[in-house]
Amino acid sequence: MSNTAPPTRIPRPLSVTLVTALIWVGAVISIGSGVWLIVQAGDTGLLAEFDGNVGAIRAEGIVQVLVGVAAVFVARGIGRGSEFARFLVSLVMIVRIVGDIFLVAQYGDRFLWLPIFW
Repeated sequence: MSNTAPPTRIPRPLSVTLVTALIWVGAVISIGSGVWLIVQAGDTGLLAEFDGNVGAIRAEGIVQVLVGVAAVFVARGIGRGSEFARFLVSLVMIVRIVGDIFLVAQYGDRFLWLPIFW
């Protein structure tokens, strides 16, 4: 018989659990808002906000869904302690910041609420 004891499981820190939950919430919001943009692309009020460009509305919706799906995978990885997932969190946050800057630069303060509450 071997004298080695089975490895003890180290409990996950509360901060990691909190970050994982926040990433999940962000992913659900991102996917939901992306689907909403795609479905509502023909809405006259939304068209007015996007200067009548249906393609831009759908493209923004698709990007939001893709970012949300990426966040789902990142949340799963963070929950499991993956180093790669930590890198992806940084990458996703950079992409979201760049996207928010583009959105505000392109459409002015009409969408300023998005980066503030996102």
